[in-house]
Amino acid sequence: MAMTALSEVKATMEKINLYIKYSFLISLPFMIGFLVLANFLISFFFGYGKFSLVDLELTEEATKYYALSLTFRFIWPILYRAYQVLNWLKPVFFIAILGILANALFNYLFVVVYNLGIKGICLATFFAYIFLCTLSYFLLFLYYKNL
Repeated sequence: MAMTALSEVKATMEKINLYIKYSFLISLPFMIGFLVLANFLISFFFGYGKFSLVDLELTEEATKYYALSLTFRFIWPILYRAYQVLNWLKPVFFIAILGILANALFNYLFVVVYNLGIKGICLATFFAYIFLCTLSYFLLFLYYKNL
């Protein structure tokens, strides 16, 4: 989506900020919809056949908590493409490694230490995406500030 537009302007911060704003505006209604309608949607689509009540409840809970990270799942590809346009792929490798480590740390913290189960897995993903996007944006910001 953003690759051509970003490459035309060499991934300026103005264009990156514009796409982040659009991603937030597009994902926010979906995030709220999944938070509010998760029970109905999961029951409607999966509330029959071999799915047990426990399966439905766990899927509903996961849907609600994964919905929190929806905005950041939209933003990360934009930031990644900005790095591609700048031909600055080595930092993306290290950012991705740090994101994986952050996810592992948050999974350990929420699942093992706080014993949150499926909520903990979803929250760990949410915080890992926040970390990933924040770090990526910060490095892009520093790159453009030093130009």
